[in-house]
Amino acid sequence: MLKRTLSSIALRKIVEEARILEGAHFRKAYQLDYGTLALRFAIRRSSLEGFSEENPLAGELLGEGTADETDGISLGEGGGNYVRFDLFVKMGGYIFFSPKVDAEMPAEPSPFAMKLRKALKNRTLRSITQLELDRIAVLTFDPPRGSEDEIRLYLELFGDGNAILVRGGRIEHAFTSRTWSSRTVKRGEVFSPPPAGPDPFKLTRDEFIRAADGFEEDLVRFLIRKINLPPIYAEEVCFRASIDKRSPMGSMDGPTLDRVHAVFNDVLVAVEEQKGCMVHFQKGDPTLIEPLFMSSVFGMKDIPGAMSRFSKKKAGEGGNYFLELPSINQAVESFMFENVAPLPKNERSKGRGAERLEKLLKSQEKAMREREGETERYRLLADALYMDYRRVEGILGSFDPALYTEDPSRFPDIVSFDPDRRGGGTITLNVNTERGEDVVKLRIDRDVNGNAELLYEMSKKARRKLEGIRKAMESTVKKIEMARKEEERDSENEERERNRLRRFWFENFRWCFSSEGVLMVAGRDARSNEKLVKKYLRDSDIYAHADISGAASVVIRIEKEDSPTEVTFREGCHLSALHSKAWNAGIGSVGAFWVTSDQVSRTPSSGEFVARGSFVIRGKKNMVSKLPLEGAAGMVYVEGVPKVMFGPEEAVRENCKGPYFRIRPGRRSKTDMVKLVSSELGGEMDQIMSVLPAGDMEVEKVERTSE
Repeated sequence: MLKRTLSSIALRKIVEEARILEGAHFRKAYQLDYGTLALRFAIRRSSLEGFSEENPLAGELLGEGTADETDGISLGEGGGNYVRFDLFVKMGGYIFFSPKVDAEMPAEPSPFAMKLRKALKNRTLRSITQLELDRIAVLTFDPPRGSEDEIRLYLELFGDGNAILVRGGRIEHAFTSRTWSSRTVKRGEVFSPPPAGPDPFKLTRDEFIRAADGFEEDLVRFLIRKINLPPIYAEEVCFRASIDKRSPMGSMDGPTLDRVHAVFNDVLVAVEEQKGCMVHFQKGDPTLIEPLFMSSVFGMKDIPGAMSRFSKKKAGEGGNYFLELPSINQAVESFMFENVAPLPKNERSKGRGAERLEKLLKSQEKAMREREGETERYRLLADALYMDYRRVEGILGSFDPALYTEDPSRFPDIVSFDPDRRGGGTITLNVNTERGEDVVKLRIDRDVNGNAELLYEMSKKARRKLEGIRKAMESTVKKIEMARKEEERDSENEERERNRLRRFWFENFRWCFSSEGVLMVAGRDARSNEKLVKKYLRDSDIYAHADISGAASVVIRIEKEDSPTEVTFREGCHLSALHSKAWNAGIGSVGAFWVTSDQVSRTPSSGEFVARGSFVIRGKKNMVSKLPLEGAAGMVYVEGVPKVMFGPEEAVRENCKGPYFRIRPGRRSKTDMVKLVSSELGGEMDQIMSVLPAGDMEVEKVERTSE
């Protein structure tokens, strides 16, 4: 089974391929689901044309990209023909670059995607690098006008992964905030990468030998832990060196260690020289994608013999073979990429998987027709050269690039000439084929036979692609059948998906984000009121409570980067009123108050008793009057996870970019209203039930277009 994570060496090759994309302009960011991002860029077509022959990624972009006039960006002076491409990021897994990721983009961006859009708007991608040999890709963008602080986006592919936006060395946004003993990833902190091992590609022989000194564990652990090789490469070195990977390092003599180093060096040289990548199959299923043929997978030390025996063309030994592809980006997209639908799923998204696959099948059918046409056309053009051998031979023999540049009319048979950087180039001629007149491009450094061989080879290459397309179509048809069956089990699948959604600590209480983005947490009953205040009320926080018995205590959690105003304090008071006994009492509005945390105490005055969940307020209360018993519920994204939020309408309207529901006390059961909200917004019924106030209610949908 294919493990959908990249090794550090596979990431190295992806970055190498993608460096031709430096100079592209950032356009948009999307979040497809938790931990999955798609970044969209545009790059001048002319920037790629010089690489189309040597870099298959450039050829793929030039072949499929189109100038996009409907979704433009500001590129300063001048226009130009641009092609679009996407960077797909599965945090903790893999990345790849593609003309267009075959996935449905969400109609509205998540908060993290919005932060990326705002920070990177119209920025130029200055460089694409890898941090040492860690599984971290780094996108560096030019600084905003008037600033010298360049912007870097660190994409971490180890563990659960992360995306960290850094400006001037400090973290501006992080997809997930975390703290370890060696580093802190949090907004405002200085960015520090995780502790890194050595770069194997830079190790000298002496450094390799010194690293072994005193290491008492076995050989494979030495290569992984001290040399920083990915596990599969460590095992490959052991296998090629014919040494048991469990051999203790302490018993290894000098000549044996020299042999290990020699094989290690040969493996890294082979990686550096390799173009494209190898997809390894076992029992007919892909199991490994790496830029090196792994002889250990097939158990043969004779590498040329193993490559000949287990070539895809000779596949037949239990489905064990390898497939060589020209681009590792294409390989990752083809075999690792799993299409995801934007979260949250709801009734309106049902059937889209099968519809997408049917569109894919149509595009594959179109590609099939095109490849069939290419196969026949290239063959006919090659035949035409032999049919008009003398004329073509005379044109190639007499052509002089300098004379043509000076006066093209000297060569009336030549339609055009395209020089290359090496002093050669191609000429375009009109020829007659069995199907009529056509044009053919000929290399001026080859004779008629050489050009005909090229055309025959192009015909064979197109025919080989046909085989791949046919198999892909068969696979797509099967996937369509499976997708249709899956739709029948959709509700069950959605339930499993919902159960996997991340849960936050504040969901043990009632909660809401203010219109200024500040988290407000409310108790559910006397016991949780007491727990909330005792455990979560900090010195910097604000306490709010409705001016009525039986209301929720509300803690307004103020972080260092927050600058809340009385707008947030009023909304915290309103949240307490919405979760009070006044909801079912038929009262139109109530008052509330807020105080600082040092005014809240559980210690009563002499002779007084403080019940569970109640608190003594000392000092002046900041009163807020006429808070209506009417709130709202809408879909928000908390660190990329979709949640339905209930609270004051102003807060919901600001945080939710799509439609929402206005909610007030009424006569319809809460259960019915939860079902309605869930069907329209796509949230979990249990989660919606937990955030709405207790009692009957009425709802009113507020339609809005996504911003």
